Amino acid sequence: MAKMHSDAAFSDFLRTELVMGLRSVDIFLPNAIQANAIPLALAGRDLMVVAQTGSGKTLTFLLPILQKLTERGVQGSVSRYLARFAD
Repeated sequence: MAKMHSDAAFSDFLRTELVMGLRSVDIFLPNAIQANAIPLALAGRDLMVVAQTGSGKTLTFLLPILQKLTERGVQGSVSRYLARFAD
């Protein structure tokens, strides 16, 4: 099994607008699951993630999808969507 990354930043693998959207909802650093799984998903790999409730699995699967959407020209709307939850 690969070493779990704990010193990664979202900016290491996500577009700036996604990172800014995450920051707007007070999410600054990926946890170990996110730091390991998101780059694999972005590379097109299949994932099966098992972890405790509340560990960030949904975000782990959602962020690569949002990244691909922004790459295809849906820019701006992703950050606006994430910013709706800031408060």
